Amino acid sequence: MVVLYDDIIFLIFDHIFDIKDRLQLLRVCRHWYGLLLPKVYESIRVEGNQAYGLVCSIQKNPEIGRSIRDLTLRWCYGHEANHKYSVEMFKDTLQQASPSIEHCTNWEKDLLNGEPDAWLALLTPSLEAVRSLELEYKGWSDYFFPMLARAAARQKPFDSKPCFQHLEWVRARNEHNKTTYYASEFLPLFHFPAMQVFSASSLCEEPYPNPLNISKPALGTSGITELDFGDCNSRNGMADYITSCANLEVFNYQHQNQAVWGEAYCNFHPLAFYPALYTQRHSLRVLRLNNNGEIYGLDRFVDDQDTEYSGFGSLAEFSQLRELRMLLRTLLQFGSNDQPAVSLLDVLPSSLEHLQLAGYCVEDFDVVLGNLQGMLAQRTERFPNLRRLEIQPVILERLASASFIGKDWSPYDIPKSVKQAFAPIKLACDELGIAFGFTKDGYNEIYDIGIALP
Repeated sequence: MVVLYDDIIFLIFDHIFDIKDRLQLLRVCRHWYGLLLPKVYESIRVEGNQAYGLVCSIQKNPEIGRSIRDLTLRWCYGHEANHKYSVEMFKDTLQQASPSIEHCTNWEKDLLNGEPDAWLALLTPSLEAVRSLELEYKGWSDYFFPMLARAAARQKPFDSKPCFQHLEWVRARNEHNKTTYYASEFLPLFHFPAMQVFSASSLCEEPYPNPLNISKPALGTSGITELDFGDCNSRNGMADYITSCANLEVFNYQHQNQAVWGEAYCNFHPLAFYPALYTQRHSLRVLRLNNNGEIYGLDRFVDDQDTEYSGFGSLAEFSQLRELRMLLRTLLQFGSNDQPAVSLLDVLPSSLEHLQLAGYCVEDFDVVLGNLQGMLAQRTERFPNLRRLEIQPVILERLASASFIGKDWSPYDIPKSVKQAFAPIKLACDELGIAFGFTKDGYNEIYDIGIALP
């Protein structure tokens, strides 16, 4: 029999991608089993109805749980017909992790019924080495997120297990656009010491009491450096998240008016973000504040306090800010008289390299032109690092040419009148070595149109 060196076995493994085929490699011999087990389970995706099998396997062989580094969990509901679920092996965990006898009884009942959320919660005590966690979920979590909170508080069964202590990156996304989730569910993540990046969509800062009674992280205690919120609804400017960071470097927030499962709506409140972001003025490098989200409110179900458009504050003290993408009227603090309260010279830091003015309307041209001219006139003294200027118009023209069919970008163009109006700014930028152009509004993405101005 030919003996394969371990390096050859690893090369074979790296060319096999299907999880079922990888699992078959564990059956070859004991040597292959011990060698490949950590690699087979290093990066896995678990559908909700697969959780039972994985939890039972880990219970029999804890090394499987200790091998998981990158984990994707999907809350798909439903289970195999006539499948029998056993909970005898997990009685101790249920009793330790349940805050009451009633909760323990309900949890056991849901486990026996094959509820994915109930079984996924039993995975958490085994995740000692997980580094990245991606959650694709829907609906309210009665078990998984409470277990996450217990892990953050080092309560039983996590008082003797270092679970999630190596977790660095978390992404949470919903399964359909009409679903929103409580922002407070994710506060436990900010207690884990290795966390660096948190990304989520469809979160809402609910006006209701904290459903899990989760303690807020202390100010400036989290090592998270990047926060990314897409299609979220914030009343309080995500303040609990932002202020918990010691040195936040990247903040992206895109707004949607829908909140609380479409039963209520809340407009974008830019001023609510400023106090929290101000605490990160020493470290923030990238700020994208609703440059691609919903700008205007709805006519129905909007609280009275939400109907007035709010301004923002100065970014002049944000000494590390390199990239800024923000609504024009937010940045210049347009008031009730429909006039700017400040200029770009007042609110921008000298460290800025990339500026995008989003939400540009034709009626704002004189304001934008005057501000950009004043900014470029003092480029050498005030903005020596400036390398790129972008305008993101609200109104675009659809291109009807058949040559765009099948292209991977939307067939839109900037109105010719807008291009011509900004020709002086482009010429000034060319002389200063600054790239100038337009961007297209997209779903959390920026598209460079690549226009040659006349």
